[in-house]
Amino acid sequence: MLRRYSLAVLICGIFICRFSSVTEGANVGAHVKMILYDYKDGESNGVTGHEYAGMALSEMILYLSSEISETISVDLQPMFNTVTGATPRFGNKIGDNKYINIKPVFDEWRKAVLTVLLPYELEMAVGIVKPRFTWDYGTELFWEEEINGGKFSCNDFLGAMHETGIELYKPIEFSAVSLPTYLYLLNGGPGGQKNLFNDNNNTPTVMLHVEPEIGAFRFQGTLARGKWDDNNKYDMTRYSAGAAYMWGGFSARAEFAGGNWEKSIPTKVLEDATPFGYYAKLFYEFSSWGKAMLHYDYAKHNFNGFITTAPGEEEYITITPGLQITLAPGSMIQIQYDIADWKKWRKNQNDTLKFNRLTVGLRSTF
Repeated sequence: MLRRYSLAVLICGIFICRFSSVTEGANVGAHVKMILYDYKDGESNGVTGHEYAGMALSEMILYLSSEISETISVDLQPMFNTVTGATPRFGNKIGDNKYINIKPVFDEWRKAVLTVLLPYELEMAVGIVKPRFTWDYGTELFWEEEINGGKFSCNDFLGAMHETGIELYKPIEFSAVSLPTYLYLLNGGPGGQKNLFNDNNNTPTVMLHVEPEIGAFRFQGTLARGKWDDNNKYDMTRYSAGAAYMWGGFSARAEFAGGNWEKSIPTKVLEDATPFGYYAKLFYEFSSWGKAMLHYDYAKHNFNGFITTAPGEEEYITITPGLQITLAPGSMIQIQYDIADWKKWRKNQNDTLKFNRLTVGLRSTF
């Protein structure tokens, strides 16, 4: 495993050097996420336990961009991700799953697009486009606020969307109202990196995303529609909406999202998967170098886990006070304290998971 990781880093390093040397105007950067302290304490099905995960490199994302001409540019963002499996899980005593499944991965992509400037202020991006389905995940706002994303945002059935396709963007202005508008034609895979590069049917997913701005108020609304199954038979609908407001050193943001995957749960009669969730965040910037946060996160699945083929039901409620301390431009310490109350129902078995988790992390972008 170590040799595979070293080889991947070496190949990527060679690619960066080659990219920088042969491409005029190329820009190379990276984002590094490191866990400095991670402690959990709580109970799983009434059995108490605790877990200390220790210091670890969690993510590294490379930024490779270049302007090929005045109207064409390239943006590549390959990601190295370390999965430890140490997060509290249903059915496991807290601490039992410490450091299991350590898996360095260097085959994920956050973004890889060719962008073309078109007439009438249109921009077209083709490739792995990272759709703006929600603000928290699609525009990566949670990266600036939390070291660990919530169950709403980092969820391929709620706040997150990973797709290959085409993005069209046009800024629209109406007097005092700004209306950035995005139209997508997408792969339409079931979700996540697993189905990122290939289409599973011949019907693309169509998505419209708008972000009206009126003074200090911002809004977003999104609707996506397509087919989810290989036989091009069953519909998939996803939606989200949100609002944000700033006043002085205070700011607030909230979003909700849901969807319907027609007849995707294999019970006696095929049932629709209908996940739903929301979050609300309140911030106070008490200094140029510090910001405090309070985050309420709610997610509910009428299936188990993050695949609709597992019948059951789950509910996640998490309250997170947090603090962001800026060390330098692009670098910050993030502290969060998760207070979690999670429940899982399935045939002949119910699970409960209640825990507190203190995480201290470092994010740096350069």
